[in-house]
Amino acid sequence: MNERLHRQKRYNVLTDLLKRIRDHGVLVGLSAHDPTLIETAEEKGWDVDYYITALYFLHFPRKPIGEQAPADEISPPHLRGRKLPQPWSLR
Repeated sequence: MNERLHRQKRYNVLTDLLKRIRDHGVLVGLSAHDPTLIETAEEKGWDVDYYITALYFLHFPRKPIGEQAPADEISPPHLRGRKLPQPWSLR
């Protein structure tokens, strides 16, 4: 649902859902396959305690089997050279 609301730019609905979670007195997490949703949450200052993102959504340079890519090539673009403001869970 997060991804669909993000694509539709229906951020008011998404932030309302996050607020409902906060109102229950628990930590607010935002999960996304598309890292631009997490970037949007940070840019807009949403009330989020942690993020969960999947790395398989990202497109990395392909290397021949047995050849390892340098770390800066396999690091997801949205994490390169950034100090992460919230805890992340990478799966």
